[in-house]
Amino acid sequence: MNKVVVGAYASAPSISSLDVGENIEREFYARLLQSCADGIQGFELPFWGQSFHQYGDRFIYELLNDSLDNTVSTMPGTVKGLSASAHFGLASNDHSGRAAAISMLKSVNNGLSDLNSHFSQQMVSVVQLATAPTVAVTEQRSSVDQLARSLNEILCLDWQGAKLVIEHCDSMSPHQSKGFMSLQDEIKAIELVGGGKAVGITINWGRSAIEGKSVQTPLDHLELVKQADLLHGLMFSGVCENSEIFGSWEDSHAPFAETIRAIGGGANESLLNCEQVIRSLNVISGDTLGYTGFKFGWPLESMDIESRLKVNIDGINYLQQCVSESKVSLQ
Repeated sequence: MNKVVVGAYASAPSISSLDVGENIEREFYARLLQSCADGIQGFELPFWGQSFHQYGDRFIYELLNDSLDNTVSTMPGTVKGLSASAHFGLASNDHSGRAAAISMLKSVNNGLSDLNSHFSQQMVSVVQLATAPTVAVTEQRSSVDQLARSLNEILCLDWQGAKLVIEHCDSMSPHQSKGFMSLQDEIKAIELVGGGKAVGITINWGRSAIEGKSVQTPLDHLELVKQADLLHGLMFSGVCENSEIFGSWEDSHAPFAETIRAIGGGANESLLNCEQVIRSLNVISGDTLGYTGFKFGWPLESMDIESRLKVNIDGINYLQQCVSESKVSLQ
């Protein structure tokens, strides 16, 4: 059975409101692991700026077990940093903005070390980086040279076996959501620090679709990164052209179209379905992929725990089915 990485935090009860309490959050993760332990490689752990869970690192220790091989997303902390300063980011031309992003990565590194120490083993195999800040049309806030400089600095830290990868987000366009660095510039920066042996790239299906406003763009991005020999991971998040729940071309992590129909999310469904997953995986052809997974959400606070579980259980089942039908192999 192919195991997948699950970004369950995007649909967990705490994402809608911390007031739901720790017990409900524990129940969500415990039931998900009980139902799908054989299909979960690990979780995508969000770094919120200070910890891997909004209830604190000690709480995330309760949710994990030593059979899991997790990834870390620095996106939540990056978004938080950008809310404080538009110049925050690893690619920033602003000294203080870049220094703040480096400081956050050092906090990630410390948190990773504490996590490994708690379980007495390596618990994280991938750390996903974001190439903030947003590229403003009227101001050159980022550059390839500064991103390469940041990568060199954080590569000097001891990541205890974890692979650093850039998770590509949509670059500047009229309908951008994140508006970070272009994929071509991210590739240039990685080449300056040693190529794929040093840093890889992960493609997020939904964010690439947002960039090009097309389901073709994720395929183009996969091909480009594959040709550069930098492709390490592929994460799936859905996106809608026009939805009352998920918005129009917004990075709201819409689940599979099949799941939205089953839960009753309306006619304006996600563009992500099993056909699109198989098309994406087949671009990779016979190559080996470091990991694949998904991050699905539901923006409504009223969503019950059963539906939150279904979003993830369906995701695991559909994605496993798609991997089996494609030509891709996982490490």
